[in-house]
Amino acid sequence: MNNSATDQLLTQIAVVDDRFSGHIRVASAALDTTEVVEYGSATPVATASVIKVPILLTALALAEEGGIDLSTRVTIKSTDIVEGSGFLKLFQAGLEPTLRDLSISMIATSDNTATNLMIDSVGGVEAVNAFCGSLGLGDIRLHNRIDFSLLGDDPEALGTASISDLNRLSQRIANGTAFSPSVSREAEDIMGTQMYLDLVARHYQLNPYANELGKPTQLTVASKTGFFGGIRVDMGIVRWANGGFTYACSAHDSDDLAFSCSAEPAMALGKVGQLLLQHYWPESAGQIPLALGLEV
Repeated sequence: MNNSATDQLLTQIAVVDDRFSGHIRVASAALDTTEVVEYGSATPVATASVIKVPILLTALALAEEGGIDLSTRVTIKSTDIVEGSGFLKLFQAGLEPTLRDLSISMIATSDNTATNLMIDSVGGVEAVNAFCGSLGLGDIRLHNRIDFSLLGDDPEALGTASISDLNRLSQRIANGTAFSPSVSREAEDIMGTQMYLDLVARHYQLNPYANELGKPTQLTVASKTGFFGGIRVDMGIVRWANGGFTYACSAHDSDDLAFSCSAEPAMALGKVGQLLLQHYWPESAGQIPLALGLEV
């Protein structure tokens, strides 16, 4: 990307930030370059559920080394159930999913019960932080298991990270260096199952069921979102034929504390996502695959 295009993108992001009641932070990079576009991305912020990606990678890496077996079944006890996001809380105790099932649930539906069981399976909070440190991503820190009596109203009590390091993690997954090529590929595949696509990708023309239905798709997204009152965070990989980009974005300190998909921080990251796709999409590929009627 030329400097003028990058400067224009940063100017456009600044406009979104100026109109937002809190603070927008962005880092992104084309898949075929090491040049990173960064906007306020160095400051560590609350990750919300985006911290579940490092937990996933820790488990996949440990499994590749033989430290755990992802086919092992875990009996879910009533004392394991955690409220908040996910579906396992809705089922009776006694289910016996595999660790791989739990890994997928932790990402696909951001399941909190699955998350705690995966943290325990890899050796606890410090094991996740040690893994991030081994990748040179020391800003990414898991602080606690999910326990709302402990986390309270502190959005940073679960995890914190700089948006720069979250994008670097997206880059490492995309280029096959998040531990190993096989671990990176499996992590990206699992991130592709996420069912929450209302932040950066909210205006993209996506078909998340394309593979299973055998339908061609122009655009794919592998991502993980997180939310808290007044906060939205998103990281991921956007791909198309012969191209794509990685990203990490956050909207913090919003006056709008609603959890709806139309809350101010969600809408702000949707606008950032639109700007990123417009910036990276090649002219030779034709019309940008954004929602029909969306102002560009």
